[in-house]
Amino acid sequence: MFDKKLLESSELYDKRYRNFSTLIILPLFILLVGGVIFTFFAHKELTVISTGSIEPTKIVAKIQSTNANPIIENNLKEGKVVKENSLLLKYNGTPEQTQLSELLTQKKQVLDKKAQLDLLQKSLTNEKNEFPTTDSFGYEKSFENYESQVKSLEATIQKSNQAVEDQNKSTESQKQAIQNQVEHSNRLFRITLKSKMRYRVVWSFTR
Repeated sequence: MFDKKLLESSELYDKRYRNFSTLIILPLFILLVGGVIFTFFAHKELTVISTGSIEPTKIVAKIQSTNANPIIENNLKEGKVVKENSLLLKYNGTPEQTQLSELLTQKKQVLDKKAQLDLLQKSLTNEKNEFPTTDSFGYEKSFENYESQVKSLEATIQKSNQAVEDQNKSTESQKQAIQNQVEHSNRLFRITLKSKMRYRVVWSFTR
Protein backbone atom coordinates (compact mmCIF):
# COMPACT_ATOMS: atom_id res chain seq x y z
CA MET A 1 0.00 0.00 0.00
CA PHE A 2 1.15 3.51 -0.85
CA ASP A 3 1.79 5.68 2.16
CA LYS A 4 0.04 9.01 1.73
CA LYS A 5 2.36 10.63 4.18
CA LEU A 6 5.08 10.50 1.52
CA LEU A 7 3.14 13.08 -0.51
CA GLU A 8 3.81 15.57 2.23
CA SER A 9 7.55 14.96 2.07
CA SER A 10 9.84 17.34 0.06
CA GLU A 11 12.11 14.54 -0.98
CA LEU A 12 9.46 13.20 -3.31
CA TYR A 13 9.09 16.50 -5.10
CA ASP A 14 12.86 17.01 -5.32
CA LYS A 15 13.35 13.68 -7.01
CA ARG A 16 10.39 14.25 -9.31
CA TYR A 17 11.25 17.77 -10.61
CA ARG A 18 15.03 17.64 -10.48
CA ASN A 19 15.61 15.44 -13.51
CA PHE A 20 17.06 15.97 -17.03
CA SER A 21 13.85 17.28 -18.60
CA THR A 22 13.24 19.92 -15.98
CA LEU A 23 16.85 21.13 -15.72
CA ILE A 24 17.78 21.30 -19.44
CA ILE A 25 14.86 21.04 -21.83
CA LEU A 26 12.44 23.29 -19.97
CA PRO A 27 14.82 26.32 -19.77
CA LEU A 28 15.72 25.90 -23.45
CA PHE A 29 12.07 25.83 -24.39
CA ILE A 30 11.36 28.96 -22.37
CA LEU A 31 14.36 30.71 -24.00
CA LEU A 32 13.16 29.72 -27.47
CA VAL A 33 9.64 31.01 -26.83
CA GLY A 34 11.06 34.25 -25.45
CA GLY A 35 13.28 34.68 -28.53
CA VAL A 36 10.33 34.22 -30.89
CA ILE A 37 8.27 36.77 -28.95
CA PHE A 38 11.24 39.19 -28.98
CA THR A 39 11.53 38.98 -32.77
CA PHE A 40 7.93 40.13 -33.17
CA PHE A 41 8.01 43.08 -30.80
CA ALA A 42 11.68 44.22 -30.81
CA HIS A 43 12.86 47.20 -32.92
CA LYS A 44 15.14 46.11 -35.77
CA GLU A 45 18.03 48.30 -36.93
CA LEU A 46 19.68 47.69 -40.30
CA THR A 47 22.85 49.56 -41.35
CA VAL A 48 23.54 49.89 -45.08
CA ILE A 49 26.83 51.32 -46.37
CA SER A 50 26.76 52.72 -49.90
CA THR A 51 27.91 55.68 -52.06
CA GLY A 52 25.76 58.22 -53.83
CA SER A 53 25.04 61.90 -54.40
CA ILE A 54 22.45 64.24 -52.99
CA GLU A 55 20.56 66.19 -55.62
CA PRO A 56 17.68 68.65 -55.19
CA THR A 57 14.27 67.69 -56.46
CA LYS A 58 13.77 71.23 -57.78
CA ILE A 59 16.36 73.81 -58.88
CA VAL A 60 16.01 77.03 -56.96
CA ALA A 61 16.47 80.26 -58.90
CA LYS A 62 19.96 81.75 -58.60
CA ILE A 63 20.21 84.89 -56.53
CA GLN A 64 23.93 85.44 -57.09
CA SER A 65 24.98 88.46 -59.17
CA THR A 66 27.90 90.84 -59.62
CA ASN A 67 27.71 94.60 -59.39
CA ALA A 68 30.44 97.22 -59.43
CA ASN A 69 28.36 99.88 -57.67
CA PRO A 70 29.04 100.68 -54.00
CA ILE A 71 26.57 99.30 -51.43
CA ILE A 72 24.70 101.98 -49.50
CA GLU A 73 22.46 99.65 -47.46
CA ASN A 74 23.13 96.09 -46.32
CA ASN A 75 20.46 94.09 -44.49
CA LEU A 76 22.15 90.73 -44.81
CA LYS A 77 22.96 88.95 -41.55
CA GLU A 78 24.01 85.37 -40.93
CA GLY A 79 21.10 83.20 -39.79
CA LYS A 80 18.54 85.95 -40.37
CA VAL A 81 15.15 84.86 -41.72
CA VAL A 82 14.04 86.95 -44.69
CA LYS A 83 10.59 87.36 -46.14
CA GLU A 84 9.39 87.84 -49.68
CA ASN A 85 10.10 91.30 -51.18
CA SER A 86 12.50 92.12 -48.33
CA LEU A 87 15.26 94.61 -49.14
CA LEU A 88 18.59 92.84 -48.73
CA LEU A 89 21.09 95.11 -50.54
CA LYS A 90 20.81 98.58 -51.97
CA TYR A 91 23.35 99.81 -54.50
CA ASN A 92 24.27 103.32 -55.44
CA GLY A 93 23.00 103.70 -59.02
CA THR A 94 20.87 101.77 -61.47
CA PRO A 95 21.89 98.76 -63.60
CA GLU A 96 21.61 100.89 -66.75
CA GLN A 97 24.03 103.46 -65.37
CA THR A 98 26.43 100.71 -64.35
CA GLN A 99 26.31 99.09 -67.79
CA LEU A 100 26.82 102.46 -69.51
CA SER A 101 29.79 103.22 -67.29
CA GLU A 102 31.35 99.81 -68.05
CA LEU A 103 30.85 100.28 -71.80
CA LEU A 104 32.43 103.74 -71.71
CA THR A 105 35.39 102.32 -69.78
CA GLN A 106 35.83 99.55 -72.33
CA LYS A 107 35.62 102.07 -75.19
CA LYS A 108 38.31 104.23 -73.59
CA GLN A 109 40.57 101.19 -73.16
CA VAL A 110 40.12 100.25 -76.83
CA LEU A 111 40.94 103.80 -78.00
CA ASP A 112 44.02 103.92 -75.77
CA LYS A 113 45.15 100.55 -77.10
CA LYS A 114 44.69 101.73 -80.70
CA ALA A 115 46.73 104.89 -80.02
CA GLN A 116 49.55 102.85 -78.51
CA LEU A 117 49.48 100.47 -81.50
CA ASP A 118 49.79 103.46 -83.84
CA LEU A 119 52.83 104.63 -81.87
CA LEU A 120 54.33 101.15 -82.10
CA GLN A 121 53.86 101.11 -85.87
CA LYS A 122 55.38 104.59 -86.15
CA SER A 123 58.35 103.52 -84.03
CA LEU A 124 58.93 100.47 -86.24
CA THR A 125 58.73 102.60 -89.39
CA ASN A 126 61.09 105.34 -88.13
CA GLU A 127 63.34 102.84 -86.30
CA LYS A 128 63.27 104.89 -83.10
CA ASN A 129 61.16 105.08 -79.94
CA GLU A 130 58.15 107.33 -80.56
CA PHE A 131 56.43 106.67 -77.22
CA PRO A 132 56.23 109.90 -75.19
CA THR A 133 55.44 108.04 -71.96
CA THR A 134 55.47 104.46 -70.77
CA ASP A 135 52.31 102.74 -72.00
CA SER A 136 50.20 100.38 -69.92
CA PHE A 137 49.92 97.73 -72.65
CA GLY A 138 53.62 96.86 -72.90
CA TYR A 139 54.06 97.97 -76.54
CA GLU A 140 57.04 100.17 -75.72
CA LYS A 141 58.73 97.19 -74.09
CA SER A 142 57.99 95.14 -77.21
CA PHE A 143 59.67 97.78 -79.38
CA GLU A 144 62.71 97.86 -77.09
CA ASN A 145 62.99 94.07 -77.32
CA TYR A 146 62.71 94.36 -81.12
CA GLU A 147 65.49 96.96 -81.19
CA SER A 148 67.69 94.77 -79.01
CA GLN A 149 67.18 91.81 -81.32
CA VAL A 150 67.98 93.93 -84.40
CA LYS A 151 71.17 95.27 -82.82
CA SER A 152 72.18 91.78 -81.76
CA LEU A 153 71.62 90.46 -85.30
CA GLU A 154 73.55 93.39 -86.80
CA ALA A 155 76.43 92.77 -84.40
CA THR A 156 76.42 89.07 -85.28
CA ILE A 157 76.40 89.84 -89.02
CA GLN A 158 79.16 92.41 -88.62
CA LYS A 159 81.23 89.96 -86.64
CA SER A 160 80.70 87.28 -89.28
CA ASN A 161 81.67 89.72 -92.05
CA GLN A 162 84.79 90.74 -90.13
CA ALA A 163 85.70 87.07 -89.67
CA VAL A 164 85.26 86.47 -93.41
CA GLU A 165 87.34 89.55 -94.24
CA ASP A 166 90.10 88.47 -91.85
CA GLN A 167 90.03 85.00 -93.40
CA ASN A 168 90.33 86.52 -96.88
CA LYS A 169 93.26 88.65 -95.75
CA SER A 170 94.93 85.63 -94.20
CA THR A 171 94.41 83.64 -97.39
CA GLU A 172 95.76 86.51 -99.48
CA SER A 173 98.82 86.78 -97.22
CA GLN A 174 99.45 83.06 -97.50
CA LYS A 175 99.06 83.28 -101.28
CA GLN A 176 101.50 86.19 -101.46
CA ALA A 177 103.97 84.32 -99.24
CA ILE A 178 103.75 81.29 -101.52
CA GLN A 179 104.30 83.48 -104.59
CA ASN A 180 107.32 85.14 -102.97
CA GLN A 181 108.72 81.75 -102.06
CA VAL A 182 108.21 80.52 -105.63
CA GLU A 183 109.89 83.63 -107.05
CA HIS A 184 112.78 83.23 -104.63
CA SER A 185 113.16 79.58 -105.64
CA ASN A 186 113.11 80.58 -109.31
CA ARG A 187 115.83 83.18 -108.72
CA LEU A 188 117.99 80.64 -106.94
CA PHE A 189 117.44 78.16 -109.75
CA ARG A 190 118.40 80.74 -112.38
CA ILE A 191 121.50 81.75 -110.48
CA THR A 192 122.53 78.12 -110.07
CA LEU A 193 121.86 77.45 -113.74
CA LYS A 194 123.98 80.44 -114.84
CA SER A 195 126.79 79.37 -112.54
CA LYS A 196 126.81 75.89 -114.08
CA MET A 197 126.80 77.29 -117.60
CA ARG A 198 129.75 79.56 -116.82
CA TYR A 199 131.59 76.67 -115.28
CA ARG A 200 131.01 74.58 -118.40
CA VAL A 201 132.18 77.41 -120.67
CA VAL A 202 135.36 77.95 -118.65
CA TRP A 203 136.04 74.26 -118.54
CA SER A 204 135.60 73.93 -122.30
CA PHE A 205 138.04 76.77 -122.96
CA THR A 206 140.51 75.26 -120.57
CA ARG A 207 140.44 72.00 -122.40
